[in-house]
Amino acid sequence: MHLKGAFVQPPQLQAKPAVCRPRRARPSFRWQSSWKASPLVLLAMRTPATSKLPPRLRAREDRARQREHANLPKEPVLVPMDVPGEANESNEAFLMLKPHASTAKAREAVRKILEDNGIAVVKDGSISAEDVRQRRLIDKHYGRVAQLALEVFPQALVVPKKGQAAFKECFGLPWKQAMEKDLVVNADQAMKRLGWTSDELGTRWDELKSGVGKVKFGGGFYCGCLSGLYIINGFYMAMRDNYFRTGRSVEWFCLEWRASKMSWKKFREEVIGETDPAVAHPHSLRRHFFENWERLDLPSEPHTGENCIHGAASPLEATMERRNWLHDVGYSDAFWQLLHEAGATPEHLEKWRLNPVVTVGERTCALFDHVENLDCFSCVEALQPLLRS
Repeated sequence: MHLKGAFVQPPQLQAKPAVCRPRRARPSFRWQSSWKASPLVLLAMRTPATSKLPPRLRAREDRARQREHANLPKEPVLVPMDVPGEANESNEAFLMLKPHASTAKAREAVRKILEDNGIAVVKDGSISAEDVRQRRLIDKHYGRVAQLALEVFPQALVVPKKGQAAFKECFGLPWKQAMEKDLVVNADQAMKRLGWTSDELGTRWDELKSGVGKVKFGGGFYCGCLSGLYIINGFYMAMRDNYFRTGRSVEWFCLEWRASKMSWKKFREEVIGETDPAVAHPHSLRRHFFENWERLDLPSEPHTGENCIHGAASPLEATMERRNWLHDVGYSDAFWQLLHEAGATPEHLEKWRLNPVVTVGERTCALFDHVENLDCFSCVEALQPLLRS
């Protein structure tokens, strides 16, 4: 370990000093594990051995430790921007190029736009349609959305009162009566009853207008009326089949960038782009694919249902997606390490994979909505109440 010229000697580091950060005190080696080797010398500036620190930093560290031991309200410790800590917090995302858009020119465009935004591709690869089907990767990826379309029968559905009111307003029929008349079906049942293919169901579903022909009950939970049936998540079957077609593949990318340079929210809005590529940010991937689809050898103009790119909505989703698509159990994942320190277990991740409804404070919502667009440290903090409950 090269510590020449550092303020702290190796024996002091071997004692695993606590890193002083606002609202946190964690062993320095754990924080260092997700950093590059070069900042290790600077790590010493945040350890308890402050006798050789410059006076200003030594005074700051002394005051911070005094507040820590006195259990008083903390103020942020001002440190140089190149000192490891939140200023150098890294976001690690997972991005996929969907099968219908997986061309050589499209892959090249993805790399170029990521590079232009200062986002590093840590590793990447390809998964064939056969593997996606055999391992049910897309069903696991969409979790509850897929379950509602394929496995959950109407009798087991729990529709909130607000959703039932929206159903009656949209269709003029109470939800209870629709159930009693056996008019509610999941997407798989609808195909069998109506004799439709997944493409036929998907095409008809795309024609429905929100509030007129379909309603939203919750996150990933939709109901649309087609041929007299009230179909749950009718969009899913056609989308799913896009991943199964022979000769196609999913291209995946593990990404990393500094949160101080770009927030997760900005990454989604300005790098990935809105769900509808026609209105996405002018410099985003989805807008680029929309405007250049012929030049990129795509089969058709992208739209909301086939918008070419998937990007994880939070560090938690990114960890879940790496576990699913890459067989990555997550133990080398920097975000998982932080989450584990906070008390998370593999059992937590398995439960969270299905995006359950959670209540934190006065807010009740789907778990992924709770942490949407949060950067790494903020995401851990948002999950801590769920670890204590």
